[in-house]
Amino acid sequence: MPRMPVYVRAPGWSPSTSCYPCDCCPNFKERVPFVAILLTVLVIVVVSSNPPVMLFGGFLIYAISGPVLTVVYLRRRRAERKAQHQQGSDSGDDHLENP
Repeated sequence: MPRMPVYVRAPGWSPSTSCYPCDCCPNFKERVPFVAILLTVLVIVVVSSNPPVMLFGGFLIYAISGPVLTVVYLRRRRAERKAQHQQGSDSGDDHLENP
């Protein structure tokens, strides 16, 4: 008895919606801006010029950015609370005035 070939189709794939047999293949319909590709190549070239120093510098900047952004966030939040408190105290003094 001759064997019949078995065709397995990936779930969610149909010939009309995709010209590639799998989702791992590139999708050239969505374009990447040229500047993004240029910046990616530039980063690779800069890092490869002196990897230990460049990677250490990048990680150092990343490590310092956390506390700096936290301080900026806390100052902004403190200023907003102060502004709300001043607005609340201005409107709360209306009952003290005599007509």
